[in-house]
Amino acid sequence: MTRKDIEIGFWRFNDGFWSNPMRIEDTEIYDTERLIVEVSTLNQEVRNLSASKKRELRRVWAETLPKLDNVKYLMTTHQIDQEFFEAICDMKNLEGLYIKWGKVESLNSISKLENLKHLYFGSNPRIKSIDGIYKLNNLVTLELENFQNCSDLNKIEKLKELQSLNIVSSIDGPRIKFENLEFLSQLINLRVLGLDVSLKEKKIEPILKLKNLEKLWIPDHLYKKYDKKELRKNFKNLKYGNLKK
Repeated sequence: MTRKDIEIGFWRFNDGFWSNPMRIEDTEIYDTERLIVEVSTLNQEVRNLSASKKRELRRVWAETLPKLDNVKYLMTTHQIDQEFFEAICDMKNLEGLYIKWGKVESLNSISKLENLKHLYFGSNPRIKSIDGIYKLNNLVTLELENFQNCSDLNKIEKLKELQSLNIVSSIDGPRIKFENLEFLSQLINLRVLGLDVSLKEKKIEPILKLKNLEKLWIPDHLYKKYDKKELRKNFKNLKYGNLKK
């Protein structure tokens, strides 16, 4: 991870990493390493299509994605369904995947993306299990948003190579609930941790085992019973986050 990855996050949108979205007709989609599939209704061209034409456009994209062997980084901006997700999971050379939001019900197939290092999965309240994600042994950064109904997020502990983990709620939704944070004690390589969660056992001791943290953000209610100065002493490398000062 670079210094910017730690300070700002891996997924940045104003430093030239991403090119402009491409149409399905553009032959460049077969050559590019970084692809944005922009078929949401925020796109004026897409918004002007009939409902059947929108479905057809997304179907053609789903058929095409597994053929794009040069694509290493993919971003989708529409609410992807299970069929579209399955197509993404057949993109064998993906190293980075940004899914803005979805109505996916099963993540099992994502385990096929053996080269994946960076994953952002936006709001997807239908997901009940992270089966698939916890098998991504090369994952370095993971961001999950609004996985409210997912009952096994503690399986993240299996991702031993993780350096950055963010688990957040939607802006206007309740915090994601955990029994405790014991799963974090296994993730000793973490350099970035952001949690917008509520705990049944309001103890943050597992976080104190993460000696390599350089950025830490947790809600005030999780550390209000602790001495902030004493907490900071535990993290010699801490440079960013709400415990920094």
